[in-house]
Amino acid sequence: MKILVTCHARAPITRAVADEVASALHADVDLIIPRQTSNGVVGWLRSAYDTTFDRPTDVVAPARDLDAYDVIVIGSPALRGAVAGPVRTYIERQRVRLRTIALFTTCDDCTGERAVEQMMVLCKRAPLAQLVVRQSDLKSGQAKTDIAKFAQRIASRASRHVAA
Repeated sequence: MKILVTCHARAPITRAVADEVASALHADVDLIIPRQTSNGVVGWLRSAYDTTFDRPTDVVAPARDLDAYDVIVIGSPALRGAVAGPVRTYIERQRVRLRTIALFTTCDDCTGERAVEQMMVLCKRAPLAQLVVRQSDLKSGQAKTDIAKFAQRIASRASRHVAA
């Protein structure tokens, strides 16, 4: 079974979670990369504005052939409960190729669940598994356990799903 983990490249915490999930699942990683990037405060403000107002963000086409994967795990930072603009655009553009999915978000607060729900609505399907990783969970070490359980749920459900 082939699994791809993809996430917004600008978010280092989300990237770290994606790498950990990919390692646990022996999956490939592909990043969602906005075409226009600005570092520092300007980039953060542009991202926050685009996310807040659901503005489309032009993103680079996926480097990998999504049709070659049985499961695609999508990760996004959650800003006040909203999916990052590049992830929103990625899902909207690739929706028909996202047959079997799992979703995760990273956040500072308790709004990650809303972002996962947004991703499900955008994908127009229920995920095999979903996960919200909070900053406090990363600091306490709880995130390691949660990520491992998330990966196990994906592996077990995907094998049943693909066999059906």
